[in-house]
Amino acid sequence: MGGNRVVEQELVAHVFAPLDGPASAAALTALRRIWERCADVLGMTEPVPSTGLRDTVPPSLKRVPNGAVAAREHRDHDLQMVLRREHDVLHLVLVSAAPRGGTPGPGWADHERLLGRVLGPTDVFIGTALLALGKTTGNGVPPEEAPGWSRQPARLPGGIVAWEYGPAAQPTADRRIRVLGAPDQDDLLSAWTWSRGTADDMPFLGRYLMHMAKSRYQMRVHATFPDVRDVCDRLRDGASDALSLARSLGQGDALADRLAELGLDQARASGRVAEAKTMRRTVEIALDNAAAVLGPGTAESGFVADDLRLARWFRQRLDDEIAYLDAASEAGRGLWRLDAHAPGRAKRRRAVEEPTIGIVSALPEEFNAVRAFVRDARRRNVAGDRADYVVGTMTGADPDRPHGVALTLMGDTANDAAADACANLVRSFPTVGYVLMVGIAAGVPDPGHPDRHVRLGDIVVSTWGVIDYDHVVDRPDGLSLRQPFPRPSPLLVRRARYLEAEEQLGRRAWEDLLARGAAVLQGFDRPPDATDVLYMSDGAQAPTPHPDRAASGHRPGHPKVHYGFVGSADRALRNAATRDRLAAEHALRAVEMEGKGIGVASFSSGLEWLVVRGVSDYGDTRTDRTWRRYASLAAASYGAALLAECPPLTPRGGRTAEVSARAPDGVETA
Repeated sequence: MGGNRVVEQELVAHVFAPLDGPASAAALTALRRIWERCADVLGMTEPVPSTGLRDTVPPSLKRVPNGAVAAREHRDHDLQMVLRREHDVLHLVLVSAAPRGGTPGPGWADHERLLGRVLGPTDVFIGTALLALGKTTGNGVPPEEAPGWSRQPARLPGGIVAWEYGPAAQPTADRRIRVLGAPDQDDLLSAWTWSRGTADDMPFLGRYLMHMAKSRYQMRVHATFPDVRDVCDRLRDGASDALSLARSLGQGDALADRLAELGLDQARASGRVAEAKTMRRTVEIALDNAAAVLGPGTAESGFVADDLRLARWFRQRLDDEIAYLDAASEAGRGLWRLDAHAPGRAKRRRAVEEPTIGIVSALPEEFNAVRAFVRDARRRNVAGDRADYVVGTMTGADPDRPHGVALTLMGDTANDAAADACANLVRSFPTVGYVLMVGIAAGVPDPGHPDRHVRLGDIVVSTWGVIDYDHVVDRPDGLSLRQPFPRPSPLLVRRARYLEAEEQLGRRAWEDLLARGAAVLQGFDRPPDATDVLYMSDGAQAPTPHPDRAASGHRPGHPKVHYGFVGSADRALRNAATRDRLAAEHALRAVEMEGKGIGVASFSSGLEWLVVRGVSDYGDTRTDRTWRRYASLAAASYGAALLAECPPLTPRGGRTAEVSARAPDGVETA
């Protein structure tokens, strides 16, 4: 070793937590616990005066701006932590420093044992990294072949050298890296690993590792997906079976069933392609950002070369999967025409050509959730209408006469867009007589009255109607609603009451449909109950316990269905106090932004309507997307169960006939 020693050994821990997505709630809770343990276990209770930052974590981390959020340290200044926001990631960094005064101090193992007392499980995060820092004496950096040093070094700008421990080219979440510099490189070591001068600025290596953590996280998620070869084989086998059945006489029913299975497989493949494209974009951005951090002149060496090689390989793999899935799906496209003349298909074909039910959704996840229950689905565009539609059939009370449905995705959220989507749908499909709005909403919790308590994932059905709570008359003595809102569909409300009666007998058809939908749609599973955390005010520091499930009627792992009023306005509600005030004034069970537009447009067009909502959040400042997909699927499952109880519906009547041009009364024409 030539007398080489590593002195002033310190340890910096980086934790990267997602602000959005299914894992965000659990990750943010774990991040808060680390912060609390640093105070309780390590005595990090002092503010850091030089930063000017608060020493507590804000109640709502989703609303803080980019940059440093909070900081704390030990009174001896040898332990310090800073919390930052970097766009869609929260970054917590902790340092266990060498004592001041030049004393030998603890080694890396001592620092790691100390911080290990507060870090806890890290599997809920995007990634973590422990950076062991030191300064070399003697003849410079220890040789690459020295025992205990892993692989080749990464040579960073300024002469900093780093080694990673652990398996090469593996997308592990937890990383351990040793970073060494010369005795006079304090500022450079800090800029790469801890701080670049101000609390707002992430260190270079921390930022690089954050971008690589995003790429590695996508790889770990991808590893949970079914093998793409199996998906492609199912598509090709399904197309081959359908062609064989089409050549055989008397195979109409079998062909219809096989094509239905093929349709589900194609839906799975489409979802997989969408996931792969999203992942590829994330990896592409991570690669670009990581390269920008390192700078154009940095050589790809050591773990940096491993990282970039792994990310590029994964990007190419995603490209290949997208191409394979598209090719396999191509074999089955258009095969629905094979059974057009099979026995029993005429009624289904007419249902598709003359839909009687329109379904409107505002978000892509809502649209996909409903589409999972549509058979014979095909895309359709109508001349003069810029909207996209999926037409097909859904099960009704008569299995031989399914409902024809036209499903559309709004161009934007809120009531104006909903009214526009409803009006376009009616104009493009004049046979439609009923409109369902299916999607997500903010639920109104009421832990003081367990029977009325709404939880995440629950279903709210507007059987009592929609309250247009912002359409008011403003008088000195207060606000009052300007006019009554049109009533929802008597037919659909009757079927909802029938489902309510069935539930009292233990029959819940929507639960079976919900399980089927979750099996088809990737990422629509029910989130862990631990992520359903309720704060009854936006400033509350501690959560409010949910009532006992036996008292509130919530069965573990299943949504509860609520029937009542739904509030609607052009207001994205992120205020718990406003939510509770509106709920008390109007007896609301949920609040959303499209029901008013659907109700008014349907009433104006002579249609019947109903709103079905899955509860994705509580309408407060802590709102996130953790429950959005599951809530969308819960609402779609109930909508499918509701239509399954409806008798066949004839194409609607009551449309006005054309009247020839004529002069106004009292005016003679030549």
